[in-house]
Amino acid sequence: MSRLKDILNQIDLYVPQAESNQPNPDLNEKSLKSMYAKLTGQGRPTYRTMPLAPAPGNHFPKPQDLDHLVSHFFSQLEFSRHTLHPVELAAMAYKRIVDMAPFTDNNEKLAQEFMNHILIAYGYPKLSLPLNLTDGYDTALTDSRTHKDMDIFSEFAAKAVLAQITGAQQ
Repeated sequence: MSRLKDILNQIDLYVPQAESNQPNPDLNEKSLKSMYAKLTGQGRPTYRTMPLAPAPGNHFPKPQDLDHLVSHFFSQLEFSRHTLHPVELAAMAYKRIVDMAPFTDNNEKLAQEFMNHILIAYGYPKLSLPLNLTDGYDTALTDSRTHKDMDIFSEFAAKAVLAQITGAQQ
């Protein structure tokens, strides 16, 4: 069994999920922009119009590609909602938002809000400590990007969720 699956199994010992109860969290562009508006106070947020400098292991998409990429992101979430563990789904959403950086700023805060939205919808607690403030974040994000392996970041996020759950129960 992989380390990721082992951590997910540990999480599910604390937060058992009914297989037949598949929530349908509001995962769409409207909810993304609504979360961003609440975070920033912008009434009608728009995607960034300026290119961003590369980050370690990541070249941010061109502004003109964002509409298509955001649309694809939500299609991917809809498909993955039926195949991934909810914590993996939340981690994937987080990383994809950070990797796309659809807005000029606050993309990590938005990613955290979106991740917490997914976790809560599936009966998991939200993370009180943002992932980007958790030890090992930069390494997990960069390694996941450079090795093109989502499991690296998913494992990091799953460890944060497990720590949140076990810390809350102590």
